[in-house]
Amino acid sequence: MRSQEVDEAVIAENLKYLTKLGMEEQKVGPFILGCHDLLGFDLENPSVAMPEYLNHGGLDKNEVTSLSQRYPYVMGKNKLGNLPGMMRAMDLHSWFVSRIWDGNYHYLSSSFVSAAPHDTAIESGFLQGLDRVKRLKKEQFVDNKLEFLLGIGFGENKITVRTFSLINSTKDQLQEHFDHLLEMEWDQAKNKMLNWLKEHGLLTKHLAPATILASSEKRSKIDKLEQKIR
Repeated sequence: MRSQEVDEAVIAENLKYLTKLGMEEQKVGPFILGCHDLLGFDLENPSVAMPEYLNHGGLDKNEVTSLSQRYPYVMGKNKLGNLPGMMRAMDLHSWFVSRIWDGNYHYLSSSFVSAAPHDTAIESGFLQGLDRVKRLKKEQFVDNKLEFLLGIGFGENKITVRTFSLINSTKDQLQEHFDHLLEMEWDQAKNKMLNWLKEHGLLTKHLAPATILASSEKRSKIDKLEQKIR
């Protein structure tokens, strides 16, 4: 009985994860039943590094370079559990789901994820910035806000450090604002977010709101940053 309960819990987590990635709900169940190995994957803890993971997944190198420039806040390390947020932040969820659907579900395996190297320069910049912020602010608040940003698709990079150092809200307040955003007009939210990023020097190039935040199914990981403006 306990084994059955564990299996059901694992299946439920897989269903939730694949749905967050963008797979159609009615297709998730049959997909999991056809990919039993997937049930043994750790979809939460392995470390995934952008943009190397995209290269490792077969995305065109020129496109990877472009994505790195357009979405610098997504680059760096994160955990696999936050991959849905990262993919949606870059508007890559449809591409990625199609790859998974075509039989490449091993892209979610620990061995595949760990095989992609990471940019030590990005990591070093993040760790140095994080250390400076923690010396000035309460470590618990810093960790909570960092966890929030990583969950909506930000990576471990300098922009992320600068972003949460500018946020005064608590994690719960940010979540509350985000939930409210899900009911707002998305074009307004995107414009507000874009203006906020520019105002604080987090984006130096002019990018259309649709480029910053692809709006599928209320997928705004980054939009949560807008909450900080409120």
